[in-house]
Amino acid sequence: NTGTLVEQLAPGRVNYPPNSDCSRVFKGPPNSVVKFTFNKIDIGRGASLSFYEGDCGDCFSADRIERVTGTTKVGTEIFSGSNAVTVFWFASTYVETGFEMSWTFPGTRNICSGPNTITDSSNVLYDGSASTLNYKNSLDCQKLIKASEKITFDLEYLYLEDSSDCLKIYNGESESAVPLLNLCGPIEQANGAVYISTTSALVTFKTGSSGSDRGFRLSWKFKSFSTTLPRTTLPPTTAPTTMKPSTVPTTKKSTTLAPTTN
Repeated sequence: NTGTLVEQLAPGRVNYPPNSDCSRVFKGPPNSVVKFTFNKIDIGRGASLSFYEGDCGDCFSADRIERVTGTTKVGTEIFSGSNAVTVFWFASTYVETGFEMSWTFPGTRNICSGPNTITDSSNVLYDGSASTLNYKNSLDCQKLIKASEKITFDLEYLYLEDSSDCLKIYNGESESAVPLLNLCGPIEQANGAVYISTTSALVTFKTGSSGSDRGFRLSWKFKSFSTTLPRTTLPPTTAPTTMKPSTVPTTKKSTTLAPTTN
C-alpha cells in the first residue's frame, strides 16, 4: 500500500534520458484514494508529470488532477478522488537529475459513496473529488459517524462556491440535532478549525445546480475526555502581617492668591 517511484537512470548516468515518454497506473483497494508526495523535484524545461483520475488508458477524456513541472515544490501532496490514478512522464531534450515521489492508499471516506454509517476511530471525509478538482453539482450526501467516545473533527480546508453549497456537522444522529458546524458558500477556508461532538455526529454535504469549487477535507478521531479534575496543590498560606499605619498630614499647606485688579 506504499512505495516510492524514482525516475530510472541508465547505468553511469547522472541525469535521466532525454525524450522520455512513460506511464504508470496506481490502483489501491476499494474505498481508498491515492496520495502522492514529492520528495525531490529536479526536472528540466519541457518535462512534466501529469496525473489523471482513474485507470484511463490514453486519458484523452479523463479529468487531469495535476501537472507537475520543474517549478513544483518539494513536499507537494496530490490526492485523487478515486482509488486509481494514471501518471504520464514526459521529458524533452533538457535533462536534470529527475524526481522522487512516494505514494500511499489511505482509506479516505467519500461522503457520497460507501456505507452510510462509519465507526472508524480516525479517518478523513472528503467531497468525492480530487484535491485540485471541483465537486459535482446537485449533491445531497451524508455520513453518520458513531463512536463510544467523543469525536474531534479537524476541518483541513473548505472551498464552497455559493450559498446553495453547504457543509454541516450535527451533534447527533439526525438533522434535528444541534449543528456544530453550518457553513455555506461562498467561502474559502484553507486553515483548520476544530469541532468536538458527542458520541455521534451526522455530516451532510449539499450542493446547488450550478457552480462548484474544491470542496472539503474533514479529518476526525475518537478521543476520551476525563471528567475528573486534576488535583492542585496550593502553596502554604502565611499569617497576615500587620501593616504599619501610614502618617497622614493633618495640616494642609495654605496658598496665598494674588489680589485681582478690576
